[in-house]
Amino acid sequence: NRGFVTMNITGLTDKIGGYIADASNIVGGAASVTPSMLASNPASLLAGKAKLNEALTGPLNHFGLSPTTFDPIASRYEAIKSDRHDKLLDSLLMGKSPEGTTGIVFTLAGGPSPGLLDGTGSAAKFLEPIGFTIDASGNLYVADEGNHAIRRITPTGIVTTIAGNGNPGNNNGSTTAAQFFRPTGVAVDAFGNIFVADSGNHLIRKISKLGVVTTLAGSGECGHKDGLSSVAGFCLPYSLTVDRDGNIFISDWGNSAIRKISTTGIVSTLAGGSFGFSNGIGVEAKFAGPFGIVIDRFNVVYVADLYNNSVRKITNTSSSTSGVVSTLAGNGTKGFANGVGSAATFNNPFGVALDASGNVYVADFNNSVVR
Repeated sequence: NRGFVTMNITGLTDKIGGYIADASNIVGGAASVTPSMLASNPASLLAGKAKLNEALTGPLNHFGLSPTTFDPIASRYEAIKSDRHDKLLDSLLMGKSPEGTTGIVFTLAGGPSPGLLDGTGSAAKFLEPIGFTIDASGNLYVADEGNHAIRRITPTGIVTTIAGNGNPGNNNGSTTAAQFFRPTGVAVDAFGNIFVADSGNHLIRKISKLGVVTTLAGSGECGHKDGLSSVAGFCLPYSLTVDRDGNIFISDWGNSAIRKISTTGIVSTLAGGSFGFSNGIGVEAKFAGPFGIVIDRFNVVYVADLYNNSVRKITNTSSSTSGVVSTLAGNGTKGFANGVGSAATFNNPFGVALDASGNVYVADFNNSVVR
């Protein structure tokens, strides 16, 4: 399990009302599962899953769930309406640390030796993995920039190359017949289609569920042009995200802009377009090297504004052609200070992500921390 492998559950039983009577019997006779156990004895882990589901039948039924809708191995469960029990079950079953504490870090796949090799866990190799997204089944997709490839990691750590062959290029086609040039961002929609910010080619690419790669938008030349997807221009698009309606939002790094591809294939500039640091509506706002981007269920876009050392926020609707830009955190100066809003400082924030509660997580690159 991605989130459960190092979490000792002893001492948490009283926190969920005594539903689990014997913690030592939950996971294969052990109170915690270590990475070595996961690697050497997956059968006991699966047996532990069955015991865990059996032990949790009472509490899951209490919240309107069942073991068929709750899968601790894939680290997911259907929505639980009680906030308190939601957080408790998160902590116990998904390996999340209680709010205000540090997280448990372990290696899911890959290791210190670079390369392009599929396999399980540490047997797999990557070269400059930089962009990540996750689908509804818990599969992790990776933009393996140095290998010019898109990789998939299952919840059990099995790595496969789904598109690209390790050689830079610009070819459409199936799986390894396709080529990318330094892809940096990936996103997945509700139908399982994968979208790629093919940075070196200045393109947005699409990988279908069958593994067929096509060009979704861009001319292949560095530029800034809105319009039909086939003639639109991007310049070093870095990251992208998809809303629930299927619209795609791109951090167009070279243009200091946030771009949008509608479901009808029209490219527009949602915000920015010139280098600087100012809030405003649409093109009135300025960015300085926007990198990571993510959208929440309310269509609010969050951007890691690299050289402005801040996290920006863009409100929009699915039908809007421009967004209202504000600064969520940071003040434009480099530093490492926690605090509220502009009192906080970052040092080249690269990536952003959201959790189900709306908290924003930031990869604070030059501070070597996650905020």
